[in-house]
Amino acid sequence: MSSPFTPPKANLETLPSGVGPAPELWNPDAAGAWSIVLSPIFGSVLVMKNYQALGEADLARTARNWMYGSIFMLFVTAFVGGAAGLVWIVIWYMMFQRKQTHYIRERWGKDYPKRGWLVPLLIGFGALVAAWVAIIAGLGLAAR
Repeated sequence: MSSPFTPPKANLETLPSGVGPAPELWNPDAAGAWSIVLSPIFGSVLVMKNYQALGEADLARTARNWMYGSIFMLFVTAFVGGAAGLVWIVIWYMMFQRKQTHYIRERWGKDYPKRGWLVPLLIGFGALVAAWVAIIAGLGLAAR
């Protein structure tokens, strides 16, 4: 007979119940870091794709809403100034992006299959260059 004061034992060699092997995911911390350069729109899309891969439809919808909010804030920042964008990225990171980092670490730690960054970064930087070209062209037309 065991003592009622004996602490419970946990098998640390197995995954918690309901947690299977991880799908390939983009590192959410890296997505957050790249969002400083490429905007929270970029990070929100990657977080949404991660949640879709995890089968978390509700969280993927939330990520899509943050993406829409980030698109809106891009326009606000264009009219109000850079401070609004800085405030937005801090809010986005603290209230949204960090949650996926915790979600993944609780289930798999840092040991999960990682997705490659070449395609998302090419798309992200391509969109950034296209945006700058559009802005410069718009300013050129406005000056005429």
